[in-house]
Amino acid sequence: MMNFLQFKVVLLGETSVGKSSLSLRFVKDYFNEVQEITIGGQERYRSLAPMYYRGAHGALVMYDITNLESFHRAKLWIQELKERAATVAVIALVGNKIDLSHACELSKLNLNNNPSDSLRPNLNQNIKPKCFCNDL
Repeated sequence: MMNFLQFKVVLLGETSVGKSSLSLRFVKDYFNEVQEITIGGQERYRSLAPMYYRGAHGALVMYDITNLESFHRAKLWIQELKERAATVAVIALVGNKIDLSHACELSKLNLNNNPSDSLRPNLNQNIKPKCFCNDL
């Protein structure tokens, strides 16, 4: 009989950053070009987030590299996790949609020359081709 370790890892981020697409790619190795909008990230469900991440061991906080606001909102997700979720030992910041790097808005930020800002992407991700999903 094999023993398995179980870990709870949650995906957090604003609407349309690719949380559902990442889940679908990871679990079923499938990408849907036309992903229907799910409830994740919608402001009206924000109050339910603590129930979702309660007991989690890790979190992937996602943002869309073409949407600077989603990056700033990712900071708020990380802050919330640090304040309210003591069990979350690993938090990774994941920039998604690198296939759209020509429209990347992060270049407006000077991440490398701002030592006071400890928030830097851990991984840039493109879910469309099977890219990086196993690295997560």
